[in-house]
Amino acid sequence: WFEGRLSVRLSTLLATAALRLKDIQLRKRVKDLPAVSLIGEIYVRNDEFSRKNIIDYLEKQGFITRVAPITEYICYSNYIVNNNIGERQFSLRERLRMQLMARIQEWWEHRIKALLAASGLCSFVMIDVAATIEGIRHLLSEQFRGETILTVGLGLREILHHSCGVISIGPFGCMPSRMAEAMLKKEMNPEGKARLPGWGKRVRHYDDMGTLPFLSIETDGSPFPQLVEANLEAFVLQAHRLHRRMAEVHQRRESRQLWRHLPVTLYELVLGNGTIRSRARRSIA
Repeated sequence: WFEGRLSVRLSTLLATAALRLKDIQLRKRVKDLPAVSLIGEIYVRNDEFSRKNIIDYLEKQGFITRVAPITEYICYSNYIVNNNIGERQFSLRERLRMQLMARIQEWWEHRIKALLAASGLCSFVMIDVAATIEGIRHLLSEQFRGETILTVGLGLREILHHSCGVISIGPFGCMPSRMAEAMLKKEMNPEGKARLPGWGKRVRHYDDMGTLPFLSIETDGSPFPQLVEANLEAFVLQAHRLHRRMAEVHQRRESRQLWRHLPVTLYELVLGNGTIRSRARRSIA
């Protein structure tokens, strides 16, 4: 209904493109490759000239780069309005209109990402600003508005979950970027990750890792100095090491789930009860 009637539906085009992309032969599954999250100042992280060759360099080292999308800031603006955090007071009519717009944007995000996820080349992950802010309430108040809270929150959410390393990039001398760097350098470790909701026990597998892979870069458009290149090399080695540990933890978790459902599997083999089989499949899923 939102797509109009005078042209080919966007959903149809995206579904067709996803099917064609799915036919591409891959050397490895995307979910098995190490991923690095590129966060930071909204313009710099999405501008090819500003971020220089970071993505190309990481690609040559075998990494997928998860660049934080521009739409994150749109979702953050919706969060500020809907939670009445800003200085401006909106009328009831304006608030209803903006909430409706936010719902429509969320619907489109869900639909587009669900269609493209069928290609197997990208994961279905919704932008969740509320979870990003909620996870670091012990560090920053939501009243402290701007890119700092998004950078710190997203960096701590991504590490050990979607990514084995985080790079924060910003313009030279940017105060929000430097504040985010100061907090992430202190919190980017198993103890800091454990302070996030739901990670108290899950992070115990990484207690011996020490500092988690994190790198902050400032850019003014000039080529990166040798110090930054050396830091990138050290970051890559540390990220590869963490990725191997994450793969081991994931494999052990899958093995435990297999042993947990082994009695049910044996029962099915002996008696062939279809009801229990379907119930076990639902519990595994």
